[in-house]
Amino acid sequence: MEEIYSERPPSFLVESIVPEGGLVILAGREGSMKSILTLFLVLSVIKGAPFLDKFKVQKTGGVLVVNEENPGSLLKERMKKMKFDKKLPINFCHFAGVRLDTKKYFNRLVKTVEKYSPSYWFWITSEACIKEMKTIHRRCRRS
Repeated sequence: MEEIYSERPPSFLVESIVPEGGLVILAGREGSMKSILTLFLVLSVIKGAPFLDKFKVQKTGGVLVVNEENPGSLLKERMKKMKFDKKLPINFCHFAGVRLDTKKYFNRLVKTVEKYSPSYWFWITSEACIKEMKTIHRRCRRS
């Protein structure tokens, strides 16, 4: 117990929600607003505006969004409605067959992250991929 209580307080990218250096994965059933919430979060991180007009963004930076669930046309419409500027530092890994259950697919993701060198990255996925999410979390912690 002493070991836990002696830990330094965490630092946050987004106050009380996204830990600095943490992995952000939004997973849930279809239609549970994961992509909309992610886009709001991404916009806040890029612009430094409070997330949901409440939670302070401590640091800003470019973002990579891994999206294996929504068609690009749907994301485009949502981004237009949210007034995303095309010049914002955001990149998408969209329906690129990113999977994490083999070293081959994990290495593909690593190359994508290296290509864009984002400050932060977010993953939109379905409930069915939660097992894979646990895999990447373990692998990222080892890195």
